[in-house]
Amino acid sequence: MLEGRPLLEHVLTSAAACLGAGTLAGVTVVLPGGPATPAAYGTALASLAARSGAGIVVNDDPPAGLSRSLRLGLAAADAAGSAAAVVFLADQPRVRPEAVAAVVGAWRSGAGPVVVPRYGGAPGNPVLLDRSVWFLAAELSGDAGIAAVVRSRAGIAAYVELAGANPDVDTPADLAALARG
Repeated sequence: MLEGRPLLEHVLTSAAACLGAGTLAGVTVVLPGGPATPAAYGTALASLAARSGAGIVVNDDPPAGLSRSLRLGLAAADAAGSAAAVVFLADQPRVRPEAVAAVVGAWRSGAGPVVVPRYGGAPGNPVLLDRSVWFLAAELSGDAGIAAVVRSRAGIAAYVELAGANPDVDTPADLAALARG
């Protein structure tokens, strides 16, 4: 919880702002499911996503890692006929609509099939993936994100420099630091 709200709610609020601005055409949330996920946890997240108007895809094998969630999300985008997907991470509650607008704007201007924001020179999220590169997700396993594949292909990614940061919340200490500002 950050500021009395689940981290996912912060991300969904940012995504909703992007929908309202016309930067995004839709939002799909990949939620943990399956026997390893406590029912109350999954139900609470699904309710939060549904209230935001997001589509829901259930990852029935969360231990398979981020790579499985990414593939499931891209499959949903494919079924919706999307030309590109912007990948948000639920553990990054400070993602700004301006960052999304920057990566989408760069893609629309022909920057390339993968657009990655950089904060202070360090690559971050949200990452935009053109439909033409979604097949690359099949090369991933475990908790590897698309960055692992992008690094192995010179010139596939365009980078957009952004001010500020988009911090990860991976530990209780990260959350406490973010809450302190």
